[in-house]
Amino acid sequence: MTGPKGQLQSGRFRGAICFTWDKFVENFGREMRIAGEVFEGLASKGLKEGSLCCFDFTFVSNRRENLARLRQFLQSSLSLFDHRH
Repeated sequence: MTGPKGQLQSGRFRGAICFTWDKFVENFGREMRIAGEVFEGLASKGLKEGSLCCFDFTFVSNRRENLARLRQFLQSSLSLFDHRH
C-alpha cells in the first residue's frame, strides 16, 4: 500500500496486516519465476499469448473477518473490470 508521496508503508490497511517493501522486494523474483512457470505450463497445453483467461482461486485465512474484507474489496474493485454487462 502506498502512503504519502507514493511510499510503500507496512502496517495495517483496514485491519489487515500488509507486507513491507523489503518483503515485497525479497519475494518479487520468486513470484515472477512462479508466474512464468504457470504461464509456461499453460502455454505447453495450448494457451496463446495475450489470451483472456478466467481462474478460480481459493483463499484461506485464520480469521473469517479477513475473508469477509477480502470479499468486499474484490467485489468493489473487480466490478470495474466486469465486462459481462
